[in-house]
Amino acid sequence: ITELDAEGNVLYANPAHEVILGFKPDFLIGRSCRGFFLTDDDDLAEVFAGPPHKRVVVMPHAAGGERTIECSLRPFELPNGEKRLVITTRDVTERVASERALEEGRVVLEARLEERTVALDTSVRELQRAERLASMGTLAAGIAHQINNPVGSIQMSSELALISKNDEDANRIFEEALVNNLEQAKRCGQIVSSMLQFARNEPTVKSSQDLAQIVLRVCGQTESYAKKSLSIIDAEDVRGPLPVRVSAIEIEQALLNIVRNATESSAESVRVGIAARAEGDVAIVTITDDGDGMSPTEVEHAFDPFYTTRLNRGGTGLGLSVAHGVLTDHGGTLSIESDVGKGTTFTIRLPIERKAVS
Repeated sequence: ITELDAEGNVLYANPAHEVILGFKPDFLIGRSCRGFFLTDDDDLAEVFAGPPHKRVVVMPHAAGGERTIECSLRPFELPNGEKRLVITTRDVTERVASERALEEGRVVLEARLEERTVALDTSVRELQRAERLASMGTLAAGIAHQINNPVGSIQMSSELALISKNDEDANRIFEEALVNNLEQAKRCGQIVSSMLQFARNEPTVKSSQDLAQIVLRVCGQTESYAKKSLSIIDAEDVRGPLPVRVSAIEIEQALLNIVRNATESSAESVRVGIAARAEGDVAIVTITDDGDGMSPTEVEHAFDPFYTTRLNRGGTGLGLSVAHGVLTDHGGTLSIESDVGKGTTFTIRLPIERKAVS
């Protein structure tokens, strides 16, 4: 605590000065505070006439160096009219040094963070580019592998027809070649169509639909296909209505892929049971077949693009991938339960449209 007269000279200094600044009170008394609590730019009249205020000043220490001091200046007037100024000081050197160090650390940390952020953004872009290239490579390799079979069949049947043009059965061979080429060309188209659907990533328009009606339409569309392999589709356990907000075309395509996959689950005849019901806020559709079943490894990779166990029977390995992508895009799920020799169950879950429910 320091008391100054109107000229800025020290009238009183308590013993704490020696602790803070190294100066004994006797040394300070009678001296001017210019350069200590007051600067050369301070107007004493304004200081003594102004309101109480605080300031932070840097003051010399008797042993050398400097200390950072926080000062509270409070002017007052004695009964006889003389002006005085009481200055209460506190040593904040360590606090200021800590704050300065924290600020410097913050600046350094922000600079490092900015540097790391830029590096991370660069790494993410490079990773995304690598993933795109890898996906393109996978798609290209898969398409080449899948199309190679029908193209090879077209080539063989065409060559057979050409070398048999003088045979007695030339017309029959030509007709069989044309029928085969047409079927294989359609298969190539299906492979490309499935690939494009799998690769499509833009949002689709969705509207209120009855999932039960979509399921029944799919059953009708696949009935003739199932009969060719002596398979049976049983949709007696489809209960509606099941209001959902979906793209009807995409959901139909997903269901068609799954149902056809079920009818092809064995080289023998297959029974496919389809059920649909509501459980709370979820619409559930199950497609169960009594075919050959799937091993744990096959179940694990069932949704991988171009993964198929029926390549020799025309499988493309994209049907379940497309179905899984469509249902995920609609906020739903597609799961598989299967045992080798005991058949497979696909379970679809889609959220029921709340507005329709209310």
